Amino acid sequence: GSEELMQALAFTEIQKSEERIFEMTVADAHTGRVLSSGERVLAGQAALNAIAPGVSLDLDGIIGVSKVKYYEDLGTFKVNTDPNDPTALFTGLNIERYVHVADNALVLQIGANEKEDTVLVLGDMTAKALRILNLEVRSREEAARSLTRLDSAIKRVSTQRAIIGAQINRLEHTMSNLTTASLNLTEAKSRITDADFAKEMMEFTRLNIITQAGHSMMAQANQLSNNILTLMP
Repeated sequence: GSEELMQALAFTEIQKSEERIFEMTVADAHTGRVLSSGERVLAGQAALNAIAPGVSLDLDGIIGVSKVKYYEDLGTFKVNTDPNDPTALFTGLNIERYVHVADNALVLQIGANEKEDTVLVLGDMTAKALRILNLEVRSREEAARSLTRLDSAIKRVSTQRAIIGAQINRLEHTMSNLTTASLNLTEAKSRITDADFAKEMMEFTRLNIITQAGHSMMAQANQLSNNILTLMP
């Protein structure tokens, strides 16, 4: 709360609060390849496009903290991040945590061979994800913060629209390539079919000639036998 309110309620400042800043390192869990590192994000805010385009990660200031205790003799707080050992309290702000993000992108096979695919990524564009839900404008400070959040939401929507446009262009280009490949395949199949048909016609003509020649020879042989019979008395 405000300092005036705390004084009115006779609250005493125990320890001056400090903003917690997260330093993020993003790596591929399958290959171990580091995608980005060194990005600093203020607790309570969202890391936009740090993991993937259009993907945001909300960072809570108490992530991983299971217990907090204040020690008057030390004049400071101690936190515990091990739920299995509630007595393991320690001071300090260097808490390392791993966040595993599952990929729910849509993968489309766009070619005939392996790994000829494309990935469609659609970010969360809800008001909650854009951090514009329940904006406050009752004071100048709140209105200024709301304007900043609106500007950030507009940039995020514009980025997502650019991603969707790039994906549409890639799909249209892929459709054009697939259409050309289909026409080439049909033409090749037609050439092979035509060649086989011509070969079969040649074989049919050859067999037809042989058959006709056989019939002619049989007719001549029968004619000779008839001629011999006519010479007999």
